[in-house]
Amino acid sequence: MSEEQNARRQLFFELHRRALDPCFDEEGHWIGKDRPPALRERLIHAVPFLLGDGAQRAKGNRIILASMPRICEFAPMAALQLLLHYRGFLDEKTIDFLVDYVASQADHFVDHIHSFWGMNYNQVSMGTFTMLAGGELLGREDLIEEGLANLWQLREELIRNGFSSEFVSSTYTPIAIASFQEMVNLLQTPQAVELARQALRRMWLEVACFWHQPSCGFGGPQSRAYMPDSTGLPRGIHLLLYMVFGERIALSPLSYYEDAPGPGYLDAPSFRQYHVIFYAIPDYQHPGEEIEDLLFEKKYPYRVRGSVELAEEAVFTSQLASNGQLTKKRLTSWNWPCQQALLRAYMTEDYALGTSTGWWLDGGHSELFFYSARRNMQVRSPEDKVTLFARYLLNDNTIGGENIYPFVGRQSTGHCTYQEGTVFTAQMDNLAIYACQPKRFERHAIHQLRLALAIPAETSGLPDEVWYGQHKMKGFQGAFTEVKTIYLRFGRSFVALWPLLGRVFQTPYLVRLGMENGFAVISFYNYQGPPRDFSEMEIVEAFNGFVAQAGSVAEGSFESFRQRALTGRVIDQYYLYIRRIRYIEPELQLSLEYSPHSLRYKHVAINGRNESRERFFCSQIDETRFPWFDKALEVPDPSYGDWFERIGRRKATGIAE
Repeated sequence: MSEEQNARRQLFFELHRRALDPCFDEEGHWIGKDRPPALRERLIHAVPFLLGDGAQRAKGNRIILASMPRICEFAPMAALQLLLHYRGFLDEKTIDFLVDYVASQADHFVDHIHSFWGMNYNQVSMGTFTMLAGGELLGREDLIEEGLANLWQLREELIRNGFSSEFVSSTYTPIAIASFQEMVNLLQTPQAVELARQALRRMWLEVACFWHQPSCGFGGPQSRAYMPDSTGLPRGIHLLLYMVFGERIALSPLSYYEDAPGPGYLDAPSFRQYHVIFYAIPDYQHPGEEIEDLLFEKKYPYRVRGSVELAEEAVFTSQLASNGQLTKKRLTSWNWPCQQALLRAYMTEDYALGTSTGWWLDGGHSELFFYSARRNMQVRSPEDKVTLFARYLLNDNTIGGENIYPFVGRQSTGHCTYQEGTVFTAQMDNLAIYACQPKRFERHAIHQLRLALAIPAETSGLPDEVWYGQHKMKGFQGAFTEVKTIYLRFGRSFVALWPLLGRVFQTPYLVRLGMENGFAVISFYNYQGPPRDFSEMEIVEAFNGFVAQAGSVAEGSFESFRQRALTGRVIDQYYLYIRRIRYIEPELQLSLEYSPHSLRYKHVAINGRNESRERFFCSQIDETRFPWFDKALEVPDPSYGDWFERIGRRKATGIAE
């Protein structure tokens, strides 16, 4: 542990004690203004108190003892961290409470859902830590064996693929890294420590590959993005990087302890502050000079591509039966398919553009197209950068709104706008095709179908210039019946957009620009009119999308960008149940074909050649220097089949009876 890292930890602990001390009474009960913290939060909140003075240490013990034990995916890891890092600061009664809790929860993680099956990494990495550390603590060899089986399964997946299945998430990827680091720090089983060390190195590589230092955020697609992730605010990834690299992270997470941390955060302040301490607890080993150079010293233009595996999951909806009872019905896998996807990102010093050919679970909060750019040379606050992302929306649902999704029985706050469309992409450097259609489930009583592109104006401000074709707009308000190229300037960085409205049923205008809940929104409409039911065929064939091209002042003026951007020919056709999109220039032909019905790609081609489903490509690093890239899958020993069989014997969580 470096002195600098420990100093940052102690700073966070002191800020946390100041902020949270008034929120707990002397018996450890919550009296704060925001919502009461969950069990995992209470356990982590206690840590800075345990390391304070005598009175604070006593209060930390009471916070733990006043907690109500319950089943939780995350709290057992927190309990084990308390026991393994801070046992000397715990009273005997507190130790007994935590050991009993771990013992009561450990078997919960021995099921299919807590393995590296192609979906969650954060949850499974915490569960793997719990099985391994809990097994060692409780003297249970069977739990250690289950944790090792998970790590061998993880190794298999990362030999086959470039990146993790829960890929590039500002919220969830750093949780996996912190969990692997704690395995390295705290486990006693040598094989588990070594496998975790190798996994940790691969996860650091993933972060470094997609980090865009000029805009201080991820510059590629994200598997799971809440609204603060989509808008580029400081998140878990910034906390992790700040702990390891300090002031090299310009968007400081110290803002989490300010009275007003700025717009864009809708979760409780104490919940954000819980994450600060979660990331402050581990002693992080420096990931190496190669990783640090790739994080902070990329050579531009920069390109990265790589494969991921995404599993299928049983998804249920509640439906009213004829007898008036609510029953659960399993949805088909049409929007939750098992698939392999290709991640891509292209970066310059001013902007980053990334896409993915596949989506996490149903793609509800996946950023399969993500644009991030710096407005100013130095990014010191969210006002200095901008992001652009997309959501397909039905009826009155809005970006950043209180939305309702009747068929799947969901509601969302502004913290996470759910994606009601299915997305297909193609990309060549700074040019991308984004094709989409509504999901086939929500198709009754529809009065509006639209694709919305969102700019977080509340944090980064409005575009400095907006052009609709050759017309320069005044402000961000307008509706248009004719499709033209839209040009946006954000300080140094530019974007051009061409709508792909493949089928329009009825609407007074095709394109509208306006404000929604603090976002500047560009909407492309398939339908606006009286409420009506759509047939499944109609909803599947309500095609939408756009072609996007990025640029910046480094390549010329905004005027010259408008003259050269998206000057190619766009062809958007549908026949024989295949949607076929071409973007054609003299030196570039980008081709995307897919089935709107089976949700499968037919091809993505660049200049006539089918895009390679390569495992990994990075324009700046030799991947064979990292674990599990330099060899084919090796059977480690004759017992390998035992690991594989062990996972197959686990409880069948999530399978319908």
